[in-house]
Amino acid sequence: MAAQAKSTQSKISPARRKLLGKVHIAKKQLGMDDETYRAILDARFGKTSSAKLRDPQLIDLIEHFKTLGFKHQPSGGKAPNGKNAVAVDRDRQIRKIRALWVSMYHLGILRDNSERALTAFARRVTGGRDVGIAQLPWLHGEAIYKVTEALKKMAEREAKVDWSAHRYSTKDGPVTVYRPRCRVLEAQWRLAADLGEVRIRDIGALSSFARGVAGQPNYCGHDQLSLEQQDLVIVELGRMIRRALKERGFATIQEWRKS
Repeated sequence: MAAQAKSTQSKISPARRKLLGKVHIAKKQLGMDDETYRAILDARFGKTSSAKLRDPQLIDLIEHFKTLGFKHQPSGGKAPNGKNAVAVDRDRQIRKIRALWVSMYHLGILRDNSERALTAFARRVTGGRDVGIAQLPWLHGEAIYKVTEALKKMAEREAKVDWSAHRYSTKDGPVTVYRPRCRVLEAQWRLAADLGEVRIRDIGALSSFARGVAGQPNYCGHDQLSLEQQDLVIVELGRMIRRALKERGFATIQEWRKS
């Protein structure tokens, strides 16, 4: 048995070994316990061990961990500014939670996008103490994961946001890229069409609208805008959605759909 295991291990390619290593680094960096980790594997792939995943699935898993705040540090454990890498990642993860919260407001899901409302939401999800989101001794890796996933699931349920990766064909083969802002824009565009604010539901029309807001040339798609430009378009579409809801006497998308 030992010889067989050694033989199997020797067959693992250097590229696959590197992917598996990144997965376990991400798990540790995010402070994820075994139960949460296995739950993610089971939900996404129907597996409970990364060893059973194919290489494309490992890449998908690593990209998913990046959306939760994973950032691979080549060596040394220190960020360029000298801060501990874990502290830097935690700060970045909190910024992502805040960005998600604001996106939910621009999707018409929230009445209140304040820090106070976000704090209350995070406490409900995690059972944390009555402290502000900026004070993070209680919001560790697993808690951050819970808050992030709760926000993403709410966006999926209420605004039909599709968080899957964008897949592109290139001369070197298919490429998978996670562009969460683009997914928010696409969901906003569909909502604007449902509300009658735009006549053409097609994503090509979204790109045309986005170019107009960002002042970009005709050949630029909404997925080719800078993050700052995408944020501008998200805010503009958010205004459009909230204005349409207000004109109909509603504060949120949920209220409008139930009417």
